[in-house]
Amino acid sequence: MLLAPPWLLFGGATDSKDVSDTFPSVTTPNPHLAPGVHVRVLPSPLIGLPATPLFVSRFGSISDGLPGLTFRNDVRWVDGNGAELTMPFDVTTPVVTGYLPPGHRAIWVEVDVDFTIIVESGGGTQAATTEPAFEIEARTATPDGYRIVGARQASPFIFTGPSIDQIVIKMNGTGFGATVRGFSWI
Repeated sequence: MLLAPPWLLFGGATDSKDVSDTFPSVTTPNPHLAPGVHVRVLPSPLIGLPATPLFVSRFGSISDGLPGLTFRNDVRWVDGNGAELTMPFDVTTPVVTGYLPPGHRAIWVEVDVDFTIIVESGGGTQAATTEPAFEIEARTATPDGYRIVGARQASPFIFTGPSIDQIVIKMNGTGFGATVRGFSWI
């Protein structure tokens, strides 16, 4: 499968369904969109309108896969103390940053994270039943510094954008742990 460079052709999609049961801070769906999924294709002015039909397909996680599409997983993880991390790793500082290789940018990123609750009375851990105060941001480099392309506080931690250069993991609380098990990008 051949993907067009983002400067030549890019697309995005959004779903206008009500998500207030999952994300209480979002009280209403987008009022400017009719119900359903909306796809927008942005061709470069250099090529004008597409001369042939565009084929749109949907995929969510890495496990869905697409024939002929190769996922990459090379990323350099650095914790808040400047130490390099190797997957899988536990998030032990409030911020962990993932850098894509120099000169490369992603258009799709997925971070696989497991959560555990730290049980103080027994000193052990158990699987988390809910996701704690945790956020992952996808960022792009601009002349004025990094800007957020997307942020998620709950699984799945999947991001799309015309240019993703950096992933930032933020832990906002105590009493839980997070382990980054995998990372893939296109």
